[in-house]
Amino acid sequence: MNTERFVAAGYRAWNRFGDGVLGALVFLGSLFLYLKTLAPSVAALFDDSLEFPLVCFRLAIAHPTGYPLYTLLGKLFTLGPWRNVAWSVNLLSAVAGALTTALVYLTARRLTRRRLPALLGAVSLAISPVFWSQAVVAEVYTLNAALVAGVLWLALCWAARPLLPVEPFSLLLVFPAQRPMLFLPGEGVASRMPLAARRTLGRMYRVYRWFFPAVPPRRRLRLNPVIYGLAALMGLGLTHHRTIVLLVPALLLFILFVEPRTFSRAALLGAEPRRPPRWLQIFKRPAILLIISLLSPLLLYLYLPVRGNVGSLDGTYVNTWRGFWQWVTAGSYRLFLGENPLARDLDAAFYGSLFWQQFGPVGLALAVVGLLALVRKPKALVLTGVAFLATTAFAIAYRVPDVEVFFIPAFLLVSLWMAVGLDHAVERLRPRGTSLTLRRLLAIACLILILAAFLQPLWIALDRYPDLDRSQHWIVRDFGWYVLSQPLPVDSVVVGLLGETTLLRYLQETIGLRPDVETIARDGEEARREAVEKALAEGRSVYITRPLPGLADRYALASVIGLIDVAGDPETLIQVREPNFEVPPVPRPADLEIIPGLRLVGYGFHEHRGHWQAWLRLRVWWQAGQGGVESFKVSARLVDAGGQFVAVTDAEPVAGAYPSTVWRPGEVVADAYEIPLPAGLPPGEYTPVIIVYEPATGMERARVSLTSVWLTGNPARPPRRALEASVARTIYARFENVELLGYTPPDPEAIYRPGDLLPLTLLWQAQGPAVGAWHVAVWLEGLRRHPVHEESLGGLFPTDRWQAHQVVQQKPYLPIPGDLPAGVYRLKMRVIRDGRPVAWGRGLIPLGSDLDLGAVRIGD
Repeated sequence: MNTERFVAAGYRAWNRFGDGVLGALVFLGSLFLYLKTLAPSVAALFDDSLEFPLVCFRLAIAHPTGYPLYTLLGKLFTLGPWRNVAWSVNLLSAVAGALTTALVYLTARRLTRRRLPALLGAVSLAISPVFWSQAVVAEVYTLNAALVAGVLWLALCWAARPLLPVEPFSLLLVFPAQRPMLFLPGEGVASRMPLAARRTLGRMYRVYRWFFPAVPPRRRLRLNPVIYGLAALMGLGLTHHRTIVLLVPALLLFILFVEPRTFSRAALLGAEPRRPPRWLQIFKRPAILLIISLLSPLLLYLYLPVRGNVGSLDGTYVNTWRGFWQWVTAGSYRLFLGENPLARDLDAAFYGSLFWQQFGPVGLALAVVGLLALVRKPKALVLTGVAFLATTAFAIAYRVPDVEVFFIPAFLLVSLWMAVGLDHAVERLRPRGTSLTLRRLLAIACLILILAAFLQPLWIALDRYPDLDRSQHWIVRDFGWYVLSQPLPVDSVVVGLLGETTLLRYLQETIGLRPDVETIARDGEEARREAVEKALAEGRSVYITRPLPGLADRYALASVIGLIDVAGDPETLIQVREPNFEVPPVPRPADLEIIPGLRLVGYGFHEHRGHWQAWLRLRVWWQAGQGGVESFKVSARLVDAGGQFVAVTDAEPVAGAYPSTVWRPGEVVADAYEIPLPAGLPPGEYTPVIIVYEPATGMERARVSLTSVWLTGNPARPPRRALEASVARTIYARFENVELLGYTPPDPEAIYRPGDLLPLTLLWQAQGPAVGAWHVAVWLEGLRRHPVHEESLGGLFPTDRWQAHQVVQQKPYLPIPGDLPAGVYRLKMRVIRDGRPVAWGRGLIPLGSDLDLGAVRIGD
């Protein structure tokens, strides 16, 4: 009996608190996912995710509409125990995203009979690629989604009980003559007032009574106080992202469908208040309370004039009434509703594929079923359907490059429809009837549907995880650090685009790196040129971040650092100065004529690294001949001890900003090339090679091998997406304490001949101390085995020199046997330790000792 009571008590507790528990679990699970993939610092140049960390740190003014709510919350998050400002603001987006998923679950529970379908809706939104991408960077869209989900949830909560019972006997004992009047002073005070004042007060009272007549007790209606929270949340949403106003038509229609008397005088005016002070009684009217609830959050916009002295990052905010109004209303953004030159030409297929990518075929099918099922719930259909139409129409009409993020409210509504669809489908498939066979078939169909519904978002998450994982995205922050770590003269000036200078300012202000360097943001070419000339006239050292047309006609340019690909955007640092005709002190002097009219007078090396990236900066000093220099391009490469090229970068001189055709006769030009070191490049001696070739034809004109340099290599393991880009195939094969991350096999379509060398790249990682003599044996297998080569694991960098978790790249020497018959062979590999094969596997699953690397075609 005690067991039955315990089970019954547990069942009652689950019925009462189960939704809260599952909502909390959805929040924690989503937050864990977002923290796992959260960007560790600033995530991109030329993006709001770079602006907001600095805006929150400064308590400055963000771009229109100002986003005061997000700015203040971001500042609150930066006050945590962590010191990484950008990570703190990224965390705000993650928390808002997790809160959105929890609210979606609670909202879906208002529309469904079961908890499992509501859980599907929340999970589907949490791992939809667009929403996920915004939850791991400093962006405003997850907080906007949380506000939208909160509004929908409160609307459904209010709809469950729109009117509350009133106290029927509260005013019965109060005679009309004894009810106090509002705003009119007492009799003694009124008699002493001038006649004009009494008349004015009388008129004011009549106006008040016209708008707010007394409602008899029999006609009183009492609104559910939840509606005040709904109005306040709408007002709070207006202080963040104005697209929340698209919910207003849906909410008004929903309220009319649920309870039309909500807009009646009896409901909006309420009963005549009885208690003084009289001048406060007006604020107890429901209509006034709704207006206050809606408008009071808008006081957050006072943040803009209060912080107007700080201004915006681009300096365009004007702290006047006109400037404030234009900023809040985002008048300059109206062009995005017309012809925006940066917008993409999109068609219906794009928008259809956008929803397909978020939810897949199973999810969209369930959403359609849910939409049809809501026909039986016309109130919920009006709320979600009108909101979906409004948000989708706006997103289609708003012509911006990143249009996907404006569909997030629509994705949220689709996830609710998915929950309703699964709930309806499960209800239809619920086993019923007297036939045992039919009940079993329905149960199996229901189980298959539920599995398919949950496996679809899981597959989407696994497929898109490498693209959405920003946890190792350090390159933007590392580039800014590298720029400010250069030995720039004191009081130097860096002129660049707003995104580039914002990155430098972020590092200067948050960690105090080179605060003496002045950054000037100018997006227009003419404005940048004027800023450069003004700084040069003041005698300061001037640097630019990208080529500037027309500048080379008056000044000489020199590369301080070469091109580094920062999130798809090549970035550099170029010094603007007067032409130099004397060879400066260089690390390694030289006197080599590369091509007619071009001499190499010196060079130097500098190895530097970020968190998992590494580069070798090759600085060279050219000298132009008296007859000028023809146009050329440079390929800077690294050659290992085996004579193989291991790294390469191609660029025009001075990052394309200072063509050789405009060099002055006898001028010495400083140039730089950033050679990216591949993942796993082992320490050792490497020889830099400079190849000069014609830009138009690619024909090589000259090749120079420089002095060998010792490099520490690149031992860090890259993130998954970078790993997949560096090797043709990822495998993650574990050989005890050594893991083969991936490899690049020979081209299966190419035809190799006996005596050729087979190209093969292996990427290893030490998972522990590799004790013993480790070797790699490679052979070609046809009708029989044809040994090719055996060498130490790691090649010239054997396992006894590996450090813990070090990544090592190996390019084994694989000569094809001279007597090998023509045909198609399988290239296979085996790891040997102390003369015995080492079995490999994934996880706890053993898969043998031989590893098949693919097909190889051998010709005559």
